[in-house]
Amino acid sequence: RHEHNLLLSRYGSDGALKIGQLHHDHRFEKKYVRGFEKGYEGIDIMTLLTPQLVEEAEKMMAGKNRHTRLVYIPNFLEHYPQHPELRPREKTVLAAGRLTKVKRFDLLIKQFARIHPQTPDWKLKILGEGEDGAALADQIKELGAEDYIILAGRKNGQEVEEEMCRASIFAMASSSEGFPFVLLEAQSCALPILAYDVRVGPGFIVHQGEDGYLAAEGDEASYEKRLLEMMAKPELLREMGRRALTHAGEFSEEKVAEKWYSVIET
Repeated sequence: RHEHNLLLSRYGSDGALKIGQLHHDHRFEKKYVRGFEKGYEGIDIMTLLTPQLVEEAEKMMAGKNRHTRLVYIPNFLEHYPQHPELRPREKTVLAAGRLTKVKRFDLLIKQFARIHPQTPDWKLKILGEGEDGAALADQIKELGAEDYIILAGRKNGQEVEEEMCRASIFAMASSSEGFPFVLLEAQSCALPILAYDVRVGPGFIVHQGEDGYLAAEGDEASYEKRLLEMMAKPELLREMGRRALTHAGEFSEEKVAEKWYSVIET
């Protein structure tokens, strides 16, 4: 947290290598800008989750904080399912996360209901719980979509993995994401992704046209067009899923550990 980094910078022993972290994209509010400019100057190394965040923070520090070195170190996947690319797939679009405003499940539900007449054999399944659960259930009922849009509730890690290995597409409609770990989990299950190209997160994980698609923020028509395109091409989904699985391999514990060793041992 920002507050812990300030304490480390001010009170951390000068005889130790002081490493700070910021593990969320906070859109760099004023307090974080001030931190990079001056508040973190006692920290030797600050790690951030994406290269884009490193680039932005470097610009903030330019000419002000000449001591702190910024490094990109992502989170890592602790577990990879066995041969998910070989699993049989259902005609299911999967989404997962806390049922809160920022995740925009209401938008995803609206869009899926809109295209459903063109793909009546597909379902949308949403995993998770949260304060918007009741409102989302009401929305689905009002749309008459109970048969094909399912709020599946909270699942444990094994259950989420099983759902991901059965689905054909993972959909995200969030308005803001820092490091969307759920997208890495989906890729580790050989699941292609469709998301809005919001700040930092999805654009770092999804490779356009290779392991999924990104739609411009606010372009609902483009998002729906891509979703229909993916639904209509099972072989494309298989190929994208294989590429997604390869990409997820870059976030193994061993590979991320190498980044940490390179920081600590230099």
